[in-house]
Amino acid sequence: MNRERGLWIGLLAAGGAALQALEGFIPQPVPGIKPGIANVMTLLALYGFGPRAALEVAGIRSVLGGVALGTLLTPSFLLSLAGGLSAAAVMGGLVWLGVADRTGEPGRNSLLLGIVGVSLAGAAAHVLAQVGLVYGLLVTHAGVLMVLPALLLSALATGLLTGLAARRALARLRYNGVGC
Repeated sequence: MNRERGLWIGLLAAGGAALQALEGFIPQPVPGIKPGIANVMTLLALYGFGPRAALEVAGIRSVLGGVALGTLLTPSFLLSLAGGLSAAAVMGGLVWLGVADRTGEPGRNSLLLGIVGVSLAGAAAHVLAQVGLVYGLLVTHAGVLMVLPALLLSALATGLLTGLAARRALARLRYNGVGC
């Protein structure tokens, strides 16, 4: 593994875990709806180092976040891990398949999804994975699926904000000549 790449993966995962822990202190008016700001780090890994790095950051971040929040190996941790890895896989898949622009820069190729579109797809994948896991393993009652529309609607808002934040952070990093 390239040392610089490894350092960046570690920094992005640690930053994501810190953001995830910070999110744990934000009051949730509706259970299950969080801002998802830790996914900014996954997006930075994706556009800085590729799909594999995004999966690594999402996985490491979930474990570190679980340790920091004291939820390691609990249902909450499993939901976080499933959502984070699913989002990273979908976002990475869009870039790898060429459906999304590989640079993350707005306006480069208007026919492809930009970083905000990729973030929206990741947010939707995150919600679908979590609801699927809850329904499949924890609460096998059709009532669980009733919250899916509200969660997907919130994913649109949070995915948009996360994508915009990641786009700005990526542009700032590149402007300053940072390796991401």
